[in-house]
Amino acid sequence: MPTSNFALVERAPQPAVVVRRTVKPQDIGQVLAEILPAAFGWAGAHGLTPAGAPFVRYLQMDGTAGEFDLEGGVPVDRTVEGDGSVSCVELPGGTLATAIYRGPYTGIGEAHQAIRAWIETQGKTVAGAVWESYITDPGGEPDSSKWETEVVYPLA
Repeated sequence: MPTSNFALVERAPQPAVVVRRTVKPQDIGQVLAEILPAAFGWAGAHGLTPAGAPFVRYLQMDGTAGEFDLEGGVPVDRTVEGDGSVSCVELPGGTLATAIYRGPYTGIGEAHQAIRAWIETQGKTVAGAVWESYITDPGGEPDSSKWETEVVYPLA
């Protein structure tokens, strides 16, 4: 499986600019193609500097409705007030479980299964919304087998 580098890390909270949406799983790629540029554009227009890779955070996954409540955005250098379309949030700090997934986004579900199993072997408990940081820009690397995504789980 192309998931590696499981780790427990300590990080400080990170301000981020996000756009929130409720989407069906099959529409995530299309929605992210809209909201990530919107978040980057808004950040730039408000004098913010990106402070990390773009990400999507899964706030809720409703199995009955088959929808995800998510926010896509970019970490930024400082906190500001959002507006109606964009919010400024904080990615949680503290102890996080992380893993690097290499491959096309269609296989990311296996990475989530692998890190959840690893967290259990560490005797830890997930505490909060998980996120994926997209280290590799697909626009700059057309070979999806080389794409890297950091999968992050906040822990209790």
